[in-house]
Amino acid sequence: MKFGFEDLNVWNKAVDFAVEVIELVESISTDRRHYRLLEQVEASSASISMNVAEGKGHSKRISLRNNDFT
Repeated sequence: MKFGFEDLNVWNKAVDFAVEVIELVESISTDRRHYRLLEQVEASSASISMNVAEGKGHSKRISLRNNDFT
């Protein structure tokens, strides 16, 4: 089963971006004190696609709600 957000070009680009960022971060050799910063970079890049998917779900619910009252 495919979700509606998987057809969105912006969602696919966000997933590709997150993969690139995570691969880049994993290739960085740094001391321990920067580890948390790199975790944040990974998490924020991954959250873009999650926010797009969540927004797609909200717009569907709003659309359904509007159709119920029209």
